[in-house]
Amino acid sequence: MPCEMITLQLGQCGNQKNVFLSKNGGGAGNNWASGFSQGEKLNEEIFDIIDREAEGSDSLEGFVLCHSIAGGTGSGMGSNILEKLSDRFPKKLVQTYSVFPNLDEISDVVGEVDPTQVHKSLQRIRERKLAQFIPWGPASIQVALSRKSPYIQTAHRVSGLMLANHTNISSLFDRALNQYDKLRKREAFLDQFRKEDMFKENLDELDSSREVVQDLVDEYIAATQENYCTWEQA
Repeated sequence: MPCEMITLQLGQCGNQKNVFLSKNGGGAGNNWASGFSQGEKLNEEIFDIIDREAEGSDSLEGFVLCHSIAGGTGSGMGSNILEKLSDRFPKKLVQTYSVFPNLDEISDVVGEVDPTQVHKSLQRIRERKLAQFIPWGPASIQVALSRKSPYIQTAHRVSGLMLANHTNISSLFDRALNQYDKLRKREAFLDQFRKEDMFKENLDELDSSREVVQDLVDEYIAATQENYCTWEQA
């Protein structure tokens, strides 16, 4: 679902009638606000396609969204579509595969605006409860790291490894927060956001997004503590 023609080679990709291409072109300019605004304007066209696909299925169970959260279309329009899917199909599953940018080697095209797009996308996914993880305790990791018995199968070791990987992702969010704070202090790239109606009066939503990501980091850190089961965000 690109906003510009040059980003997609269709080939034999499913039903061509149900592939959306923006008539205006130009893309979202790596701007979350622009992508989200275009999602509002193109909402009817996009969901006509989604509704056709849903009606054509034998037994609709849910939706899978693959998107990048570094640019404008994947982060902004992707966030908009996630919200609308949750509203229109409240009883269906929504699985997202969100591609994060490499914050250590930011591309020349996207530029240092990346952390802002990440914050906005994460805020939408988290606030709409579009992703849920089963509660767990640090004891699971301790069990996975315990001595192996030659008489018992230890399938739980895979689960312990996955739990460790989930909590370690907080370092990625930390790097995004640090970069965002530097850019916000210098007010870098904000002129591109002020062009959109939702940011003309103030930039409060950007600051709110930062708080959401910080809460996410705090929860991941808390998940490594013994008292996580009774932990609550302030």
